[in-house]
Amino acid sequence: MEFIKRLYISRRRMLVLCTSTNSFKNFLNLQTLKVDHIYGKLLSTSAAFYCPRQLIPPPLQNVSELIDYANKQIFLSRPNEPEDTTTTPKLLSGCASLDDILNLIGDMHHSNKLWNEEFIMYMHALSQHIDSYDHDLDCKEDLLQLILNNENFQAFLQKMMVASIYLKSTDLAWLLWTIGKLEIPEQSFVVKHILISIQKRINDFFPKDVSICYAALRKYENMTPEMKAVHAALLMHLENMAKDEEFFVAVTAERNLKTFFSLARFAGRIGSPDLRRCLVQTCVASFKLRQKVNEPLNAKLAITVLHYLSYYLYHNKFLVETAMKTIQENKDTLTDVEKKHLAKATSGLRYMNDWDHQKLLKITET
Repeated sequence: MEFIKRLYISRRRMLVLCTSTNSFKNFLNLQTLKVDHIYGKLLSTSAAFYCPRQLIPPPLQNVSELIDYANKQIFLSRPNEPEDTTTTPKLLSGCASLDDILNLIGDMHHSNKLWNEEFIMYMHALSQHIDSYDHDLDCKEDLLQLILNNENFQAFLQKMMVASIYLKSTDLAWLLWTIGKLEIPEQSFVVKHILISIQKRINDFFPKDVSICYAALRKYENMTPEMKAVHAALLMHLENMAKDEEFFVAVTAERNLKTFFSLARFAGRIGSPDLRRCLVQTCVASFKLRQKVNEPLNAKLAITVLHYLSYYLYHNKFLVETAMKTIQENKDTLTDVEKKHLAKATSGLRYMNDWDHQKLLKITET
């Protein structure tokens, strides 16, 4: 068997090295068929190494024909498979209680159908069910203890720890966020293992993933040394990405500005000038995205942007003028609380002339 493997590997190497027409043709027509026949026959007789026999390619004259044939095989269309009616989202939507979700996790685990890419679905389902009891804190604490003491959930966490290093960066960030929502203790082995996985995969994280991790770390009042290490690593990773401003802005700009607000809280005061400039340009690009789709700013969002510009980031003339224009158009709908926030946010702003200051005073004093 070992001899056949070596012979198969050597055949693959020779396919690449043979460039002359005659040697390539002779080798492909004679040697390839013999080796494929022997290799497929031996594999088919062993159950442990069984694989279906591959189709023999048509006679090829040169390397370019081989490349064309390979491209056709790679992009060969496959027949559409029938849609599976028992998907995980449908099963989770049918769960009416917390016990139903935990039992579903146990059933999937025992039937070996707990897939890595679906971990975040189960965690989100649990966190959403817990959020529905925010009005009753005592009941919420009891449910959190019920989840942590459940055997199915403990087996789920064990499987999640093993597979965490192979997850996508976004899923890994959301797992840390949902772990914080479920109030799993920061000293637990699960949290430490997820943090170690994030440190190992830190270079794969996009700015949005960094913002999710930062929001997750904020849920813990007393950060452990592992959390502080991840916090420092995330900031360093942001600094490295900020060196390419065009890339940073392209992957961070979005119409709802959630990523911008989170990153501004994270690195607005302690970040380098390059990083703060990238964050300002991200906000500018987000404003322009809203203008393209005719989605105007609301007064609350404009006041929040002015607040972040004043306290965290550089001042930008385009952002100040756009936000002030929005506030002027919606001045009649401002509440007293929003007027106080506006006066506080604009107290230290530049790029505001005397006429804008007079208008602002009229808005905040009425």
